[in-house]
Amino acid sequence: MKNMFFNTHRKTKILIIDDEEDVCVYLKSILERTGKFEASATTSPIEGIELAKSTHPDVILLDIIMSEMDGTEVAAQLYEDHDTRDILVIFVSVLVKPQDLKENEGKIGGHPFISKPLDKDDLIARLETLLQEAHAK
Repeated sequence: MKNMFFNTHRKTKILIIDDEEDVCVYLKSILERTGKFEASATTSPIEGIELAKSTHPDVILLDIIMSEMDGTEVAAQLYEDHDTRDILVIFVSVLVKPQDLKENEGKIGGHPFISKPLDKDDLIARLETLLQEAHAK
């Protein structure tokens, strides 16, 4: 994996795909306030796939349950595309409880997972840990 996450010359680019606009605004605000991340967001999974192809984010925070297309389908399409398969996809959803995550080592379907509701400090800490792990690979 490219050494992109801890480049001191640029912020880590994050794309948020969640069909709830309030969640997109909240996550974008939290991430950008750290000064470490550049965040963009969309409520459309289809638009999210196109944005991933055109902007090449380092990370995608992806909701699972969405009306247009579910997050697992989005993740599969991203993985099938040569240009987007190396993007770190992190599922963010209410579907799984923290205890379930602990039992599955923080992963669902092979992807890291952050459960809602989101605590801003926990979100940033988890995201930084996942970025370090991805960088070490």
